[in-house]
Amino acid sequence: MAIKILIAEDEKNLRKVLVMELSTEGYDVVGADDGKKALEILQKDDCDVVLLDLNMPVLGGIEVLKKMRALEIQTEVIILTGNMDITTAVEAMKLGASA
Repeated sequence: MAIKILIAEDEKNLRKVLVMELSTEGYDVVGADDGKKALEILQKDDCDVVLLDLNMPVLGGIEVLKKMRALEIQTEVIILTGNMDITTAVEAMKLGASA
């Protein structure tokens, strides 16, 4: 059974490349273009890992993390971002993410 990865990234080209490359490596990969869609996927499907962008429309990555923890979704989370400050990094790590 393949590891299921959710790519939550609003930048279309980056999301497509990540989905394609990880799929080629044998992972079961699904993409979401905003935080709300990512959360909906996580509530329906068991994902092993989430690659989560912090800066997304509708719900940002920190908000997704908070909702995941409130819903007791214990999926491993790796933060994807091009601009994270130390405060945000600490908050994400306190919520269980890897950066």
